[in-house]
Amino acid sequence: MRTKCLSLCSLLVVAFVIHTVVSSTTLWCGSDEKLFCVSIGGGPANCSCVARDSTCPPKGFSCPQGFEQRCGQLRTHCYCSCQ
Repeated sequence: MRTKCLSLCSLLVVAFVIHTVVSSTTLWCGSDEKLFCVSIGGGPANCSCVARDSTCPPKGFSCPQGFEQRCGQLRTHCYCSCQ
């Protein structure tokens, strides 16, 4: 019984964390915007909202000199890594 309770509690915690993380990234931007995140040199991502129909990367963005730019996108966000 104790093992079942522990398993159920663990599952609920994982479900809550996943729901919270997904909700916070989904609700971050307006309905006509998407999330644009950049990571430079393996550091933490810096995110902002851009127009939903913007290219990936958005016009005017480039990595700092000496860094190679790699970008990918989904319908709701664009992510670039400068390495």
